[in-house]
Amino acid sequence: MVIKRLVRLWSLIIFLGAGILVGCSSPPGEQTADLVDRTIMPTSDTLKPSSTLAPTEIPQTRTSIPTQTPTTTPTPKPQIILLRGVQGCAHEQKVNAHNPIQLHYGVWGSVGKAFAEASWDLLDITLTIDGEEISGVKQPVAADLTNHCGTDADSIYWMFYTTDINGIPPGIHDLEVTYITNEVFEDGSGQTFGPGVILTNSFTLISTESSLSVERLPNNPIIIPEMLPGSDGENINGPSLIKVPSWIEDASGKYYLYFAHHIGKYIRLAYADDLAGPWKIYDGKILQLGDTICNDITGSIYLNYKHVASPDIHIDNNTQQINMYFHCPVFISGPIDSDDSYGQVTLLATSQDGLNFVPTSEFLGNAYFRVFKWDSYYYAISIPVYSIDQLTDSATSKKDPLYSLRTCGIPL
Repeated sequence: MVIKRLVRLWSLIIFLGAGILVGCSSPPGEQTADLVDRTIMPTSDTLKPSSTLAPTEIPQTRTSIPTQTPTTTPTPKPQIILLRGVQGCAHEQKVNAHNPIQLHYGVWGSVGKAFAEASWDLLDITLTIDGEEISGVKQPVAADLTNHCGTDADSIYWMFYTTDINGIPPGIHDLEVTYITNEVFEDGSGQTFGPGVILTNSFTLISTESSLSVERLPNNPIIIPEMLPGSDGENINGPSLIKVPSWIEDASGKYYLYFAHHIGKYIRLAYADDLAGPWKIYDGKILQLGDTICNDITGSIYLNYKHVASPDIHIDNNTQQINMYFHCPVFISGPIDSDDSYGQVTLLATSQDGLNFVPTSEFLGNAYFRVFKWDSYYYAISIPVYSIDQLTDSATSKKDPLYSLRTCGIPL
């Protein structure tokens, strides 16, 4: 009897031990939507490579851990794709091949609920993906439109269909949404439609395979105006996040988040031990206007527009140095009292501890540098787009098609 109980006890210990191991294993992260509207990829025709800029150390993405059965991977939430063929709505969208998606299509708006319900009874909507018709569910008339895009009056009532797709194979997929009616009807604004095909809208879905897992943090926004003194919180922009390297001693936190006021007199810093926060504002001023050549303006409209902004932070582990690219207005050349003699440029500042930066005076290019590495080279995107050979070399401008780009992010 004693031996049997010992055997059973030992079996239970082994079983519990296995359960603990299973429960502590890291499951695959949830596959979610690409949050970037536009991917900017350098080509040999548009950018000239450089090999001297320092790379950024990217913090690890947080992954959700399921609280239910340890061996079960959570079902990802569907990515909602709005298919609406008006200006201001995307006709090309990106999805993860392994993610479920929910298409909202056949979007139709009418002025007033009565007109909306009457027209909805007369409309027939068809959706095809790569030529194959897909069935959907007609939704009731509603005052709000999920993932709204475009510009419309407040009195619009909306109708649309939905269909759920459990992943779509990698590749480029053509979608068409066709609106058909057998009768003539009015939409409430005086316009009449039908009979026959009213319109057909075309869309493109780009499906890619990715192991990237993204989790939206619960405590947003992480920086608010009340966290900053006086009027310093009136404008908060240009964030650049790093995981503090191990060679920095007595760091204030595990993560440093640099940001600025668009016309501020210094670069700000927030720090935290967890990406979800809480975030605290560093009491000191990381890089002050008075320490740079940006403060030497004596004429033009820029006299009252002196500032340092848009920090872009990169870690060089080889030299144990933090590099900060920032912009400001400076005197370029010409008559000192002429506005045309001034412009906004990118400069470099370096630091050994991530808190005290020493600025240089060489112009690297136009404002809003965002530096990234691609295929063993380093590139800088700004307004307009630039590529650079050396830290102190001037850059060649590429104005089209990204002339209006500023404070961008590079999804690699």
